[in-house]
Amino acid sequence: MIVYLVDTETTGLKGCYCGDKVVDIGIVEVDTAQMTVEPVYSEIVGYDVSKWSDEDRNAWIFTHSDLKLSDVSAGKPLDDVVREVRGILNYNVCTSYNVNFDFGHFLSSAPWAIRCELAPDVMLAAHNIVDGDHLLDDGSTSWPKLQKSYTALCPDDPVRLGGVQAHRALSDAMQASHVMLRLIELGRYPREITLTGVPSGARFRSVRSTDRLSGHAPCGSDIACPANTLAPDLPKQRSAHRGA
Repeated sequence: MIVYLVDTETTGLKGCYCGDKVVDIGIVEVDTAQMTVEPVYSEIVGYDVSKWSDEDRNAWIFTHSDLKLSDVSAGKPLDDVVREVRGILNYNVCTSYNVNFDFGHFLSSAPWAIRCELAPDVMLAAHNIVDGDHLLDDGSTSWPKLQKSYTALCPDDPVRLGGVQAHRALSDAMQASHVMLRLIELGRYPREITLTGVPSGARFRSVRSTDRLSGHAPCGSDIACPANTLAPDLPKQRSAHRGA
């Protein structure tokens, strides 16, 4: 089965409905039968940054990666990227490392409006094996960050990162894809996904969103959360955050 694993880098954690923007997107094709990964798309999304707020212009991604504001200013127009990404993802099987963030906050919303089948969340599946860094009141831990899962499950470093996460969309998508393959080998992620015929936008149910660490709902809004993304054996009470 072909699954498209997507990663987004954004100006914030709250989502498109709060004005946050996707500035970098990467897509990897994962063949769960052949157990291979292949990068298929990587693009910086262009915006007129002169109209941005100071908060957007000083977003976390611009101080924690090699992505610069000038790269976004010179990036491919948003409408073109949206059209290309839809051409790859729509009506196919997709996932990410934190589906609720990448799809629930961004890709299932305008202007992206991706309509795909959602495979189980790689982050949630990894949490069956890898603990997060924060101990919660119920004795469980927060979701493991991508770098921690990758280091624990892929010690041979197939992406050749040398122990340093790039925090760029395609690189992160490659890491998450190799985590997914390792989870399949361990029997902790399905090799075949049961298709429902229901696109992702219709599968999201309204729940109170939480941000990466604080657990507070952004904008006072409810957002979409995919009901089918919990991995087997995963306690549902653990609080979600970005995970990257």
